[in-house]
Amino acid sequence: MVYNTFNFWVIVTFFLFVSGTFFLYLLTDSMGDDPDFRKYYLFINYGANILKNSLLAFAFTRPFLKINPEKKTQFENLDLGDELILPQKS
Repeated sequence: MVYNTFNFWVIVTFFLFVSGTFFLYLLTDSMGDDPDFRKYYLFINYGANILKNSLLAFAFTRPFLKINPEKKTQFENLDLGDELILPQKS
């Protein structure tokens, strides 16, 4: 299961953080002087930071499944014609 891996949680964490703050940072130039915008900016920014830190703490403290790179696949003997791209070994 993909959600039992460390990489999944780190990628999801940064995806949520960036998507939560991207447009907020873009709007800061045009609406930075508005006091209501500043209040909402702080709530959204702090909320995104708390979510990011919580998910990263979860990712670093949870024991995850080990990925076995030696696992044999069903396509082990599949020939893709790589000799046209890769140099031949002598």
